[in-house]
Amino acid sequence: MKQQVEDYRRKTQGPMVGKTSSFFKALTSGAFEKVAAQIDDKDQPQLIAIRANGEPVPTSGLSEGTADQLYLSLRLAAISLHRL
Repeated sequence: MKQQVEDYRRKTQGPMVGKTSSFFKALTSGAFEKVAAQIDDKDQPQLIAIRANGEPVPTSGLSEGTADQLYLSLRLAAISLHRL
């Protein structure tokens, strides 16, 4: 079962990150270019935000407002992909 969950995560991660990036860039008026998924030191996937200048910012480093924009972007991406 764990392998099936991991396979599903890999299959859906690309489209989800892409859609989330599009929404996040629009909601932040281009201050952030995209989001990316990376594996942390505990082998857990995590999101990071990438500023327009290429600087990566962990979610813990985002302001409350920007974190809210990221959360909204994730929700909109999930809804968008679910409707396809």
